[in-house]
Amino acid sequence: MLSIWTRSSIRSFVGNIIVAIFMGFMVLWSSAGKCDAFCEQSKVLKLLELWAPKDVLGGVLERIGNPNGGGGYIMLHEFPDGSVCYSFGIPIDNSWNTCISEKNVDVFLFDNFPNECFSSSRIRSNNGGNTNSELKKLLQLMKQNGHENEQFMILKVDIGGAEWDILANIPTEIMMHFNQMIIIFYDVHHVDNPPIQQKMVRVLEKINTTHQAVHVHGDNSAECKIVSGVLLPDVLEVTYVRKAGHDFEGTAKWLPVEGLDKANDSRKADLCLGSWGVLNAKKREMDGRYGEDEMVTCEF
Repeated sequence: MLSIWTRSSIRSFVGNIIVAIFMGFMVLWSSAGKCDAFCEQSKVLKLLELWAPKDVLGGVLERIGNPNGGGGYIMLHEFPDGSVCYSFGIPIDNSWNTCISEKNVDVFLFDNFPNECFSSSRIRSNNGGNTNSELKKLLQLMKQNGHENEQFMILKVDIGGAEWDILANIPTEIMMHFNQMIIIFYDVHHVDNPPIQQKMVRVLEKINTTHQAVHVHGDNSAECKIVSGVLLPDVLEVTYVRKAGHDFEGTAKWLPVEGLDKANDSRKADLCLGSWGVLNAKKREMDGRYGEDEMVTCEF
């Protein structure tokens, strides 16, 4: 009887150990998964922070271009006479370029495809060239056109995803020539790809050394997707203003801004971005991290 009980107890003991090991493994796996999830979400939120807009002290934003949909962008009402604009990528709706030219701004267009429907004498086209290679030669273009000493230039970039690599290679001293920049960022969903995510952060941090985002709008004609629990449009339209010569303050505006923003696709509701990184940035400012209950540190 003693022998039978001993074998039984040993089997029970071994079984309990196996169960305990299994449960311990499950707890560790669950904790690791939670940490990974928090870490990935924190990286996405940090990216949003780099796009968090601020208000220009004493500045007024206005919509330039199509008043009712895609082709119009939000800009600071600051267009000194004789300013120069370099616009890379010509959309089907060319109203922005036309409206900018009507503000006594000389517009230089660069695009891969011929498009001769320009009504303004202030617009000059460089059609048929390679947009990406032209943007890479930005300093060369400025010298060629006699603009290397211009200080109130405007840059608009809409080149379908090539902007990330190209902006990464434009020196900050060249960016300083542009008082305002409108950049359409594509492939935002790729933030869940670590190498691409790191490139995005490097580009945005570089831009933020010289310029401040003042407006962000999501393109509702592109895909919208949940990435690490955060709803992201795949295409963002971001307006930047040069930090030199301007003062900024935190904004309380809710995106999209009524009266300024319009849905790119009028058949669908515009994308609600809300505070878009602003609240997250303020919380980090207050407690030094993304959330008091998060026990992980995420580095890019």
